Amino acid sequence: MKIKIADEELCDNILESESLAHGIVNLNSKFAPDADEKKRYQCADIVKHIIEFDSSIQWSVDSILDGVNKAENIGYSSAELSELKELTILYINALKDIQERTTRECSELAEKALLSHGIKLDVESDFHVDGYQFKATPVTDKINYIVSDLFSYSDIANINMSLADVTVTGDKKIRKTQLPTRLIMNLWVNNEERCNG
Repeated sequence: MKIKIADEELCDNILESESLAHGIVNLNSKFAPDADEKKRYQCADIVKHIIEFDSSIQWSVDSILDGVNKAENIGYSSAELSELKELTILYINALKDIQERTTRECSELAEKALLSHGIKLDVESDFHVDGYQFKATPVTDKINYIVSDLFSYSDIANINMSLADVTVTGDKKIRKTQLPTRLIMNLWVNNEERCNG
């Protein structure tokens, strides 16, 4: 996988310092998407957030389909009932397709950002941060995306996730209570750009 690497001096100037503190690993991504790529990732995050967090879309369509099935199961039938069921199923499938596509785009961003540090998702990887060296596995199903600033007060876009199977490998020791449990990968400083379709 080919990725573009950002100028490290520039990254250090605009993002937080890389660190390991209070069980949190804070890294700055070296992956530098161009403006169009960045907007694509931000829009994917916005759509994903709207569907999964900022609405009751899934609950509503599931409720409609459940009501139709209950009616049919006790013997009710009509053209309108059939049309409602067909429309709801089409909507559910379309929504699922949108979710899958945006999830793929967000996952692509996570893979590229982590790979810029030689880290892979769901694979034991080597970490070198703030003088500490350790191995850990970033967990895919524990990823939280804060890529767009539309639903977040943070100026810094980031991807954060749980770390599993942490093993210290370097000479600089980490107290057991301070072993890293979470990774924050800072991406870029957000601006006022918005998804324009």
